[in-house]
Amino acid sequence: MRRTTSGSFYSRSTIPFQRRAPDEPKKLVLTIIVVFVVANLTGFFIHAVLLRPEYMAVKEHYRPEGQEMMLWICLAYLAFAVGSVIVYAKGVENKPWLGQGIRFGILIWLILAVPSFFIAYAVQPVPTILMVKQVLFEGVDKVLLGSHRRALSPVNCQNRER
Repeated sequence: MRRTTSGSFYSRSTIPFQRRAPDEPKKLVLTIIVVFVVANLTGFFIHAVLLRPEYMAVKEHYRPEGQEMMLWICLAYLAFAVGSVIVYAKGVENKPWLGQGIRFGILIWLILAVPSFFIAYAVQPVPTILMVKQVLFEGVDKVLLGSHRRALSPVNCQNRER
């Protein structure tokens, strides 16, 4: 147990509140922008390139080509970028960045992609192979995004009190 500046105690596993460095909000915004762009690009590659043949086989269950509501897709990726970057910044530890990024990507995949595609599969008559590919490709995507997010994280673990 250690004593904080206010006199209360905390264990080594508890990290006390830290004041942010002046440049951290800028890094946070930059990280959100990078994650937003990368998530859009990987999402496009997965759903418009890799899974296009599977989607074409069940196109009657989706909006016609050219009538997609891109604003909603962009808002979804923006929400993902903001939420995941902030959650990650709050949970970063003084451990190797790659392992943390992979762990974070797996957790985001379990929270976001798996339930979304399982529920969509339950209520939309799409082939099982399409749902399996969606879930697997999104898993790879989230692990890559998690790893990149950790590499770009504005939180410097070395500055945290030990």
